Amino acid sequence: MGADDIVFFRCDIFSGVDDAIYVMDSNLTVIFSNLTTANSLSYSIRGIEHENLWLLLALNQIYNTSYLYSDSGGPLPKVVDSSVYGNWWKGYTGEDSDGDGVGDTPFEENNIKDRYPLVFKPKYKEMITGVEETEDEIVASADTSELYLIYVLDNGTVKSSEFTWNGTHYVVSNPGVEKWGILARNGEFFDIYLEVLITLGKPIKGDTIPPVIKSVTFSPEEPTSKDNVTVYIEAYDGESSIASVELYYKVDTSWEEVAVTYDTNLKKWVGEIIHQPEGSHVQVKVVVTDEFGNSAEELKEYTVKMLPPVIEEILWEPQEPYSNESVTVFVKVTDDTEVDTVILSYNNGTGWVNITMSYNDETGYWEAVIPKHPAGTTIEFKIFANDTLGNYVVSPVKTYEVRALPSQGPGISPVMVGIAIVVVVALAAGVLVYIQKIKK
Repeated sequence: MGADDIVFFRCDIFSGVDDAIYVMDSNLTVIFSNLTTANSLSYSIRGIEHENLWLLLALNQIYNTSYLYSDSGGPLPKVVDSSVYGNWWKGYTGEDSDGDGVGDTPFEENNIKDRYPLVFKPKYKEMITGVEETEDEIVASADTSELYLIYVLDNGTVKSSEFTWNGTHYVVSNPGVEKWGILARNGEFFDIYLEVLITLGKPIKGDTIPPVIKSVTFSPEEPTSKDNVTVYIEAYDGESSIASVELYYKVDTSWEEVAVTYDTNLKKWVGEIIHQPEGSHVQVKVVVTDEFGNSAEELKEYTVKMLPPVIEEILWEPQEPYSNESVTVFVKVTDDTEVDTVILSYNNGTGWVNITMSYNDETGYWEAVIPKHPAGTTIEFKIFANDTLGNYVVSPVKTYEVRALPSQGPGISPVMVGIAIVVVVALAAGVLVYIQKIKK
């Protein structure tokens, strides 16, 4: 055969006269999960060396005593194993000391090396149920947890990477090569997916696995009751295209849908959830559907931050009271929900005393009175305020000092005051009589 992209899959190939498989000028030949045998004078696989030839020979049962041959004298394929598992060879006599099913030493013939020869006859079983490729990673669904990405570099080197589970799918970084496949194992059973043509005899009938929701994030991450929350959704579908992205939220029992748009700069879908009351527990649901009707769903949640009241202003009058004066304290308090209680707490040196303040509808201030105290007393006071949700705040401590009354000088008796008045009147009358005489 001289065609490109040849796949031998699950074939029983017998030849009583000639070679079982003869490869010529083929850019890619995949021989997987076959049973091959030829007569004792021929080869299981024979071909000629070619500049672009690579041959993936893996998980086969090969019975000939002569296995591989290149007409040009050089090695036929660039590699004959998958870089994880090789083939079962009738003539292989190596040991398997760790019991993993792979021989401890390679199988070699005609400069061909199978680095991972099997010590058991491999069996085929469908296990890979879906594959998607994106720029960054390759995603797979399978009925086994042992999955490997097999890929060929430009120089013909075959590499492998093991898939990891991300909670919803098996993922591995995309090596960015043209030729790659996925190998699955469960005990003695194997399955393989090849990107080169089809899933080895299983035609791809459209996308069969759902899109991948890579991330759902909120901004701000800790919203208050004044904040609308922007939701950013990152999703992709490697084999088809995303048909719709739906965003829902609920605070009580029913889901509310939110419109989303695609931001070409961020490469994300964006929606906005309207601000919610303090302490609200908001559940968020994202549903992404591709053009084949496969859907992925992710649930997230956030809680609206509970903020305490804000003490905006503290005044008192008089600022510097005398010993015969009480002090009225005025406090302005605001809250996103509702202020419940405001308490004035003062200390005159003997301990703290609490007074529940009253709200003045006309002024908008909370008010309370600190009684008068002796001169020289230092008064400390602070404000406690809490809202109906139980959030509270305490103000910094304020202070003032009680002053003594101003001094009135020596005492003057009423008699003395009367005498002084009489004297003043007499003097005034005398002055008036004198002035009249001068005029005459």
